[in-house]
Amino acid sequence: MLQSSIQQTEDLINAAWIAANQEQWETAQTYLQDALALEATQANISLELRVLNLLTLVETVLGDYDALLPHAQQFVTLAQAEQNIPLLTQAYQALGTAYFYTGEFSQALDAHQQALSLAAQLQDPYRLAVAYAQIGETYLALEALEAALSASTTALELAEPLGDPTLTGLIYGNLGKAYTMQSDYARAQSYLEAALIAEQAAGTPLGIAQALNNLGNVLLLAGDLPESERYLRDAIALWEQQRQRITEPQRLIQFFDTQLVTYRLLQQVLIAQDQTEAALIASEQSRAQILSAQLAATEQLPLDNSDNTIDLVTLQSIAQQQNITLVEYALIPRNAELFIPGRSSDRWLNTIESLFIWVIQPSGEIHFEQVDLSEQPIDLMNLVAMMRQTLGVRSGNAATIEVVSTPEAQAEQQERQQAILQDLYHLLIAPIATYLPSDPQETVVIIPQESLFLVPFPALINPDGQYLIEQHTLATAPSIQVLSQLQQNRPTGRGSLQDNELLIVGNPTMPSILNPQTNQLEPLSSLMGAEAEAIAIATRFETEPLLGETASEQRVVQQMPTARVIHLATHGLLDYRDDETEPFFPGAIALAPGNGEDGLLTAAEIYDLSLSAELVVLSACDTGRGSITGDGVVGLSRAFIQAGVPQIMVSLWAVPDAPTAELMTIFYEQRELTDSDTQALRQSMLIMLEAYPNPRDWAAFILIGGV
Repeated sequence: MLQSSIQQTEDLINAAWIAANQEQWETAQTYLQDALALEATQANISLELRVLNLLTLVETVLGDYDALLPHAQQFVTLAQAEQNIPLLTQAYQALGTAYFYTGEFSQALDAHQQALSLAAQLQDPYRLAVAYAQIGETYLALEALEAALSASTTALELAEPLGDPTLTGLIYGNLGKAYTMQSDYARAQSYLEAALIAEQAAGTPLGIAQALNNLGNVLLLAGDLPESERYLRDAIALWEQQRQRITEPQRLIQFFDTQLVTYRLLQQVLIAQDQTEAALIASEQSRAQILSAQLAATEQLPLDNSDNTIDLVTLQSIAQQQNITLVEYALIPRNAELFIPGRSSDRWLNTIESLFIWVIQPSGEIHFEQVDLSEQPIDLMNLVAMMRQTLGVRSGNAATIEVVSTPEAQAEQQERQQAILQDLYHLLIAPIATYLPSDPQETVVIIPQESLFLVPFPALINPDGQYLIEQHTLATAPSIQVLSQLQQNRPTGRGSLQDNELLIVGNPTMPSILNPQTNQLEPLSSLMGAEAEAIAIATRFETEPLLGETASEQRVVQQMPTARVIHLATHGLLDYRDDETEPFFPGAIALAPGNGEDGLLTAAEIYDLSLSAELVVLSACDTGRGSITGDGVVGLSRAFIQAGVPQIMVSLWAVPDAPTAELMTIFYEQRELTDSDTQALRQSMLIMLEAYPNPRDWAAFILIGGV
């Protein structure tokens, strides 16, 4: 039996090598994951080492850094146990790469220096050249330019006699990036052109795309805009060609994340050539592409990601047909930091130096503004984090609010809160304020990016002390394309709701989750405010809510497909992942366990549903958050969008129980008095503002897709 498992593992490894050589990276990863799961690897360490050796390479290419780090650590441990110096060298190189792409540059340097020491023991010129090349790249990330140049030069001296174009291409690229940082653009261009020639000789599309990207960057800095645009568009064509080889959404999103800088460089080049409308199209190409392709497909799988056609007329027609104003933001990183991986752990590792803002008015007219962030005293992402601190909010499984004790401290915190909300208004809204509608009933749809998904736009304060929600009706969307697709799923009129068309859940009998402090399963706390909220809403519509044990996961899931409005007042778990189903999609809704169900309706489970609801309200904590990727927020909101829901109301933080219950009750009252859910939410916030001056109590909720 063991012999059969070993042969099966061998076959999987061989199949993975063939797939990798053909740049079928997704297929290779699947084969290797299957091989790693076989019992044979547990009984045969050398076999497991072979799997990990190739798997870490594949995960690096796909950008699956969450998996790469533990696999690289496992690779090091096993190679040490076997005292296999050649494989241990490669294991440390993989570990250094994992740390590099997660932004842990000092740890990456330590790992690569370990690899260098081992390569020296082996007296292997190839491994020495690789080690020096990776050390040089890491020094670039640490902005130690002289050390980077020294290591890269040594690497080149070792590599050139070997005749390996992939290795020399990497080293030429490192040298080109180092000279870019020194503003020596002529020398940088020379090395980067050599890198492109080497990658073309090696025939590696991903290496060629990266070389084209780097050349586009240095030519932008040197002022050769037409040539820069040509290189960047060639790079994008290669990126998109490679994406067609991948079908699984998780891998596509991770792979897309490795390509974001190219799209943002192209936007800079187009703006520098005064092609603001073409830059808007490039901005749309850089967001929510995988989600848009999923929504366009009649079946979830196979995923069609081959059509990336976006045209200006389509974007304008969305604003015109819906009579809305669209506001799209793009974060532009500092060009000298191009060597840094673009994004990791929900944050840009690059410094955001500019903010691009486009406004499409209902007439179809397009306006563009650029905001220089380079002189700002506080980085934009840090400003967003500080805003959340001053609001006294946090993420978590309970709606506990961080309360400042003394009146003096409360006054100081409130003053800081208002100042930061004004600063955010100054950066995000003031540059485009004249393009926004004067009628507060007209809808403004915000299309954020990265950290801007965490900004409560209704709470931003203008110079006159007014909140933005007092001036405008607001909604949000992952992209203009996705907004258009969501609107196609909306019914033409709301009409009155029948008893069987409402699904209202409040304060279920809570499931248990693991408490990391005690390492014990503990039930989530009861939410009496959520129960009162559900009863009040149900009473208004003369229906019965699902409470306590009746709000079982099985019963709720059974009723969801036929409901027109789904209201879930319970705990939202931001970080929960079910490793047995789909670990990539974080988030869960707490429902009553029973009948074999654990009471945790995960984002992955929602993703697989087919819903006909016109509105889902997730009256719970952090339901609008998740993993922030280049393709948007991956979590509960995305799961409901994929399940077919055109409008989802979600929260940006752990909401307080009682004010939330009051807000939701008012929302359904206003829903019968207004023309749209966006207007109903605005009126609800304005009413709440009179009783609750702190935006923490009323500004957490956003409406995705609503117009």
